[in-house]
Amino acid sequence: QLTSTLDGTSSLIYWNGNYWICNDHTKIQLYRIDTLMGAITDTLLVSETAPQDMEEIAQDEDYLYFGDFGNNSNTRTDLHILRVGKWELLNRTPVIDTIFFAYPDQVDFAASSMQTDFDCEAFIVGNEKIYLFTKQWGKQGTTCYELPKLPGTYIAEKLDSCNVQGLITGAAFYESEHLVVLCGYSTLLQPFIYLLYDYPENHF
Repeated sequence: QLTSTLDGTSSLIYWNGNYWICNDHTKIQLYRIDTLMGAITDTLLVSETAPQDMEEIAQDEDYLYFGDFGNNSNTRTDLHILRVGKWELLNRTPVIDTIFFAYPDQVDFAASSMQTDFDCEAFIVGNEKIYLFTKQWGKQGTTCYELPKLPGTYIAEKLDSCNVQGLITGAAFYESEHLVVLCGYSTLLQPFIYLLYDYPENHF
């Protein structure tokens, strides 16, 4: 049973020998948790500024990436990912870089709560690129978009779509195993896991 401090979390990573959780809408903090009791055993402050709708954390060897790209209403024009050096964060002197992006095929930003195909709650980080997996409320599928890992402002590259028959809410990447794991839920709120595997290079 998690402490009420973690109400609203949707991000969990294993890093530096520990499990860490982050909340969606409060100031950005990583909470180290005791996996037996669910207690918070340490807190790392990333930013005092609260995200608009942070949905997922991903990582590579040197950085943590915080995805502030939740877009249930379809209206956001400030989608971005915060990149924070792991060493600096452990020393409690975080340096934050920002990767701003837009979808190349989103031309309509009219409010359409929980009807949009340009929401996102899942992404992964590879050796060279960031990959977003959208949560398509209308199509009940997901589209994969690619971004550079460097700070800047980009138009994401649309790669491919997949009819997962549900809403994708999380992703994990086992790059050496050529395996991407997506999780989500159906219209009946049934959870599922969707595997992408047996692909050449990063052409999942």
